[in-house]
Amino acid sequence: MQIGVVGYKTERGLYYLSQLFQHALSTFSSVQVLSNPLNEHYPVFEFVSEWVDSNKLDVIISFESNAKSSLGILNLLKVKECFGTKLIEVPMVDCFGHKWLESRGLDGFDAIICVSQFAYNLFTSYSYNKAVLIRPGFKRVDKIQTTTDELVYLHPSGSGGVKHVKRKNSLEVLQAFVEATKIRKDIRLLFYSQLSMPKFLDFYSNDKGLINEILQYPQVTYNFGHLDREQFIALYNSTDVLCYPTKKEGLGLCFFEAARYGIPAIVMNMTPYNEFIESGNGWLCRAVEQKQWRDFFVKLHFVDIPYLTNLFVTITKEDVLEKRAAVCRLIDDLYNWDSFILNLQQLISRVV
Repeated sequence: MQIGVVGYKTERGLYYLSQLFQHALSTFSSVQVLSNPLNEHYPVFEFVSEWVDSNKLDVIISFESNAKSSLGILNLLKVKECFGTKLIEVPMVDCFGHKWLESRGLDGFDAIICVSQFAYNLFTSYSYNKAVLIRPGFKRVDKIQTTTDELVYLHPSGSGGVKHVKRKNSLEVLQAFVEATKIRKDIRLLFYSQLSMPKFLDFYSNDKGLINEILQYPQVTYNFGHLDREQFIALYNSTDVLCYPTKKEGLGLCFFEAARYGIPAIVMNMTPYNEFIESGNGWLCRAVEQKQWRDFFVKLHFVDIPYLTNLFVTITKEDVLEKRAAVCRLIDDLYNWDSFILNLQQLISRVV
């Protein structure tokens, strides 16, 4: 069995999701990876067809092929027509709306893997009978226990997303945390952005004065630019709580990456987080406003800054310890690595 996975070079969420699938699939099959040399968001036909032909691929698994253009889906369907290769798509529901589903673009695919219950319900409501719910799986990691008296939060700001959307709610997180430090002195925020500091300031150019003021606060530690894997591990080992109240999410890999270490999270009360976050294993942050974005199903959620400030003020080390065990159970029970592999293996067998 030869399986091909369409990977990505630059988009962090899809890059890590495709890697996760690669590792799981490689436990029972030979896996070939295509990273588009043009760095496009969709697979280009010439490269895909050459890749399929040279590796004699039986199955292709692609991710978010509808993004930016329908060319990704059309190119894959052309490959299927030419080579008879089976197609499996993993769509992210925060990137499309009613019109796209009604266009029936994925009817020619052999399976649609929905990574959340919301996605599965959505596709089945539009009579996509090839949709299947497969939750991704993760391996738990023993977290190194830190001895600091501070309660440490981590906010991954990523590359910021689209400039006019600012998907990570990072400025709001900083504002809420600074307000909380006026009441508590035993809290710290680790703030990480993939952008260099000059690019980060340019990204928030409309709020540069406020950002420059916040940068001076001693209880905020900043990390800008690329971090390697060891540096990421060090960040998680220094963290008590992930603070990740983003405006929208397809899956929320940062949550799961932290959950592997037993780290509970503050996230927005929205899909997909409200499928697996409850009072016992994390905190759902309130939105002060929700806005429709294009015709997409997932609305933009704007964080309630006073509500988030109150969480920073009231969460204790004891709260974190109580929720840590529940976070570990979530990974062991619902997002189990071995179950993920078994579900993928069974789906591939049915498709081929």
